[in-house]
Amino acid sequence: MTQPDQKHPGLRGAGDAHRAATAPSRSTRYRDWIGKLQRVLPRVKVHIANQRAELLSVFQMLHHRYVCQGYIEPQPSGILYRPVFGYPTSRTLVAIDQPTGELMGTLSIISDEASEMPFRSVYTDRLAAWKKSGRRVAEISSLVIRSSSRQQAALTLFRLTQFAVQYLLYRHYDDMIFLVHPRHKPYYERCFEVEAIRDCRPHPLMRGSPACACRVNLHGQQRLNMHSLYLGEKIPMRQLAQPPITAADHLWFCHQAGVADPGPTTSANRVA
Repeated sequence: MTQPDQKHPGLRGAGDAHRAATAPSRSTRYRDWIGKLQRVLPRVKVHIANQRAELLSVFQMLHHRYVCQGYIEPQPSGILYRPVFGYPTSRTLVAIDQPTGELMGTLSIISDEASEMPFRSVYTDRLAAWKKSGRRVAEISSLVIRSSSRQQAALTLFRLTQFAVQYLLYRHYDDMIFLVHPRHKPYYERCFEVEAIRDCRPHPLMRGSPACACRVNLHGQQRLNMHSLYLGEKIPMRQLAQPPITAADHLWFCHQAGVADPGPTTSANRVA
């Protein structure tokens, strides 16, 4: 998972012991900052994308960003599509700027049931241990945010992750996991109560770029002052219940991208 184009503004520590003891936590500051942004910026709406035209724009944007960041080589198709996006348990989220209809960002939700889960290619041992303990785990992957404004980028990220958190709780997952570059880890620690894995490893899907594993206990969110931020505004169930990419669209994108379909995604027993 990459960071938005613009960095979160620095948060200075207190100047002395008393101020440090009484200063708001980083998560509290982040919550208050996001609250202000929601009042002054145009509204960003997030939904599950399952229409071919919209998905095509998503995978074109993903390809452009990953090429620019040096994570992949340019592809003749101009899209970045991985078969795991088409798994019945996967979902692709899009953030739309309401006034203009512009695509502002995207991320993918990938279940631990998917054999091609990106996290598995880096931290197979960690994922196996979590699953052995009986926890249901889902990965947030392929995050891209397009914005020239630091504030708009931060609000778009919040809206995407807010939807993801509520969707995963709706689907009865226990943990949300993701991979970040080491320099971006402090940013996400402001957004969530993250359990960060210290040993960063090379990411084979990102040309060996270093990746740190982060895990969020979704049920633990209720112990935080962040609870009201991510769960206070309820997303309607009909939005959370939207279906995945159709089998026909999955095969079309595989063909366009020149990748092979591993099989389970086109099973007749597709679960929404």
